[in-house]
Amino acid sequence: MKQSISNSYNSEVDLIELCKLLWKRKLFIIGITILFCLAAIIITGLIKPVFTAKVTFVSPINSDIAPLNFGRSFSSPLKPINTIDSYNIFRGVLLSDSVKNEFLDNLQGIKAAKKQNEPISLTTLQEAAQRYSVIITAHSQRAAKQNALSFIDLVNKKSREKMYHAMEMEKNAYKEHYKHELALLHKAADEMRENQLETLKKAYQTASSLGITDPSISKGPIISDSSIHLRGTKALTTEIKNLKHRSYNDISPEVRKLKLEYDNIISFKPNMKQVLLARVDDDIVVSEAINNKRKFIIIFAMFIGFVLSCSWVILRNIKSILAQE
Repeated sequence: MKQSISNSYNSEVDLIELCKLLWKRKLFIIGITILFCLAAIIITGLIKPVFTAKVTFVSPINSDIAPLNFGRSFSSPLKPINTIDSYNIFRGVLLSDSVKNEFLDNLQGIKAAKKQNEPISLTTLQEAAQRYSVIITAHSQRAAKQNALSFIDLVNKKSREKMYHAMEMEKNAYKEHYKHELALLHKAADEMRENQLETLKKAYQTASSLGITDPSISKGPIISDSSIHLRGTKALTTEIKNLKHRSYNDISPEVRKLKLEYDNIISFKPNMKQVLLARVDDDIVVSEAINNKRKFIIIFAMFIGFVLSCSWVILRNIKSILAQE
């Protein structure tokens, strides 16, 4: 019992002596603590703040891609383009490294641009099945937002170009198909024209040899090629002349129909400036500085300075006591 009281008394004495020692060297401890605090203030002042701008894209609605479907229908060769296909093209552009590299190169290539306006990083994330976000970091809120707007413009431009190229390839494929079909129908129409001309010319020769100038029948259709000469040479001459100058459309109804579809395809030119392949969900969100922890760093530096200075004082005191013994 006496031993326990003695140990407790000694501990209290040691603690009091320690406090006296630290108080005696308070100027040194305060100086080291202030020195660490100043170092933290200087270091945190040299570090530039980092801000983030977040843009979220979602799939478009039908009105956004309406210009793409002008002249398209389910009954025509060019079928309507849906929002899923449009968004897939936009997504492919958004996730491509080439667009990111072009965006960063464009900013670095602007000689007048300030260093703080250059983006630190650009990251694309998939938040949901049809929801993608782009996070751009910069050293100022204004630069982060401006870079986000520039990236949106670039992605929209590239996705429109890719969509237009895909539509042109589709249109060119149909054009070649229709050209081939029209060439076959023109050939068949030419053969039909030649056969009809040959029949009319033979009928003209027969009518001329028989001296039939005017039609010898005035009512009822001609039901046989052998009786065509009865129309007379005047009528046959007119028919031969008209047949030579008759267009393919008049000779073959199929040519007329195919030519109409072909004209509709080659005349199809959507206004891509009005097309929106993805929508920006809400406004661009610019956050506070990522490294806005200056107060915490300064307080932590003061704590480290205080602990180190106290430890140094205690160790020096222990060393001096051991030296005296």
